[in-house]
Amino acid sequence: MREFDWPRESWADDGSMTIYNANTGAVTAAAKPGHIGPVMDVQWNPQRHLIASVHANTIFWMPPATPAA
Repeated sequence: MREFDWPRESWADDGSMTIYNANTGAVTAAAKPGHIGPVMDVQWNPQRHLIASVHANTIFWMPPATPAA
């Protein structure tokens, strides 16, 4: 188990999504708003490199294979 100095949950009211490196806190990927409201839930499949986010609809995201600079 790891401990972090920041909350593990975060959200944005604009429907955007940001993925952070759990070890460093650095941003590894970001998605522009795709929902018409806040993201209510996120699930990811590490074997397929796929993320699903939910508001009133479901959007499937494929973050880049390499971390953002």
